[in-house]
Amino acid sequence: MLTVLLMVGAEAGAQNAESSKQSASSENKEQPPPGLAELVHMASELDQRFNSLERKIETVFDLNAAKKRYNANKEKFEKLTERV
Repeated sequence: MLTVLLMVGAEAGAQNAESSKQSASSENKEQPPPGLAELVHMASELDQRFNSLERKIETVFDLNAAKKRYNANKEKFEKLTERV
C-alpha cells in the first residue's frame, strides 16, 4: 500500500510540474511583444524615474567623499596585499 502511495505521489508531482510549465509557457505566448512606440514610452518613464531617484540620492549621498574613501581604502588594501 505504501509503495502504491509513493508511486502515485511521484506521478502527481511530475504532472503538477508539467502543467505549471505548460501554463507558464502559454502565458508567455499569449502576450505579444511590445511595439516600438510602447518601448519608447517605457524607456521615457524609466528615464524620468532614474533622474528622480538620482536627485534624491544626491541629497543624502556625497559622491566626492565616497570616491575619496574608496581610493583611501583601495590604497590600504594594496599595501596589505603586498604584505601577504
